[in-house]
Amino acid sequence: MKKVLRLSVFIGFALFFGCVFAQAAAIDELASEGDQAYREGDYQHAIQAWTRVLESGYVSGALYFNLGNAYYKTGELGRAILFYERALNEMPHSSDVRHNLELARARTVDRIEEPPRLPIWNWLDAARDWIAPSTLAWSAWVTATLAAVFFALSLLLRANYRVYLAARNLALGTGVLFLLMLGLLGLRFVADQRPPHAVIMTDKVVVRAAPDAKARELFHLHEGTKVTVVKTLEGYHEVKLVDDRQGWLPAGSVEQVP
Repeated sequence: MKKVLRLSVFIGFALFFGCVFAQAAAIDELASEGDQAYREGDYQHAIQAWTRVLESGYVSGALYFNLGNAYYKTGELGRAILFYERALNEMPHSSDVRHNLELARARTVDRIEEPPRLPIWNWLDAARDWIAPSTLAWSAWVTATLAAVFFALSLLLRANYRVYLAARNLALGTGVLFLLMLGLLGLRFVADQRPPHAVIMTDKVVVRAAPDAKARELFHLHEGTKVTVVKTLEGYHEVKLVDDRQGWLPAGSVEQVP
């Protein structure tokens, strides 16, 4: 009976890992197919292959970036910007993603000026995005542990002044690093709680004063413009621009950046 049970478990694991490896091989094949099509200038084929990779559940900043490039080549500006934005979420420090995103934005119709910000906020945003959240959390845990250890040593070794002084300084230094990591984690948490962003997908959309096709027109937006989704009601999104203009547009005219 035990042998049968062990054999069943072994077969189950073998089938499971076999399926995993087969799926990984299929994903690699699709990704390579997309790469080859892109190099040959067949951008629609590349988009189809990479989209199938996404539909399989595989997500990466590089894949989003490749899709953004392919959509840019086909002239689908809204989708190019959408995937560049998604790539930037995964790779916030990538200069290539930022460069291509700026190129795509330069081709949009709408020119929306952001209100001036103090440089310190830009620096804090850059510091927050430079380090991955998992790395921040790990660093905060390590520095907190080290600070506690050095503080305990400073209390236990007070008789030896030099050792006490070194342990105290190390405790203060690691404590400051811990507070810094904690502060960056707090900024990351606040950023993640903000309303989602979305990108206009249609050539032109009317923004209205209410979620009604007969409501007063406020202004127009065009493909590729980035908006913040404030709320959703009856097939409409209430959106806000960086210049604080606000209104309602059909939900189908935008696609959200996760």
